[in-house]
Amino acid sequence: MQGNIEPACLYNLDITEKRLDEIIQIMGKGLGHIFNLGHGMLPDLPRENAIAFVKMVKEKTKRS
Repeated sequence: MQGNIEPACLYNLDITEKRLDEIIQIMGKGLGHIFNLGHGMLPDLPRENAIAFVKMVKEKTKRS
């Protein structure tokens, strides 16, 4: 499965985390879901937010 996250969510890390949690709740953890951004990263997105997004995905989808 592959799903998209609206790139504008990454400007606010609380919203990013909320959206990730919603998708994980719907898709489950072990189904091979691919997280990606619907339209890619926007040019003015702070690099730190993109890095935080990747870290959140890795932490929240870590298999036990």
